[in-house]
Amino acid sequence: TTTGEIVDITSRQAWEYNKDDQEYWTIPFIEEASDDESEENEDQNDDKRSINFSFDFNNQNDLDDGTDLENITRSGGDKIENIHGFRVRKWTTTLSKGDDRIIIDEWAIKELPLLRLADSLNREIELARGTPDSILNIFRFGKGFSNNETLLDVPGLDSLIEVSGIKPITGDVIKGDVSFFENGESKAGFGSDVIEIYAENFDSLYFNIPEEYERVEVE
Repeated sequence: TTTGEIVDITSRQAWEYNKDDQEYWTIPFIEEASDDESEENEDQNDDKRSINFSFDFNNQNDLDDGTDLENITRSGGDKIENIHGFRVRKWTTTLSKGDDRIIIDEWAIKELPLLRLADSLNREIELARGTPDSILNIFRFGKGFSNNETLLDVPGLDSLIEVSGIKPITGDVIKGDVSFFENGESKAGFGSDVIEIYAENFDSLYFNIPEEYERVEVE
């Protein structure tokens, strides 16, 4: 199924469509979570925290100042690689405590202006739709993972990296992989990947729902 979304921040309207079924429907411009959705989000957050606590990078009984980490290292950046046609440098950041580790592999390009433009446009749309600025700062395009203590849920990581003299990753991160290891065994992971990015001349017709599409009501 091919679905998409059209958002008009000028008229403050938004629609979703199904290309296969040739249907479309309106959606709230600013999404308001129901009580059930809020409870579900809280449950998801609890699951997220339980994963991190199992790695013992957070200490529920002590201050969350990042001092639980025993070692932080960063290597790489000395070789040029080719990822999806981009010339990048790979960096590996390792956070460790005992036999528990978080390994972050990141591939950064010197500069990718289109990625910054995409982030700026996405930010404008999401702010108009009520997304908190704090959330947008966490998920900025090209920011990467290793300097994002909120995303990794490792309090104090950012300041600890700074005082440890860890060499910063320069440029825009187009690919990142995060792996969690507990007692030497892989337990979880996630990542992101910019496969391609390009600019086109704006055509308003591209952002219109085709006339042959049927409007439907959804709950």
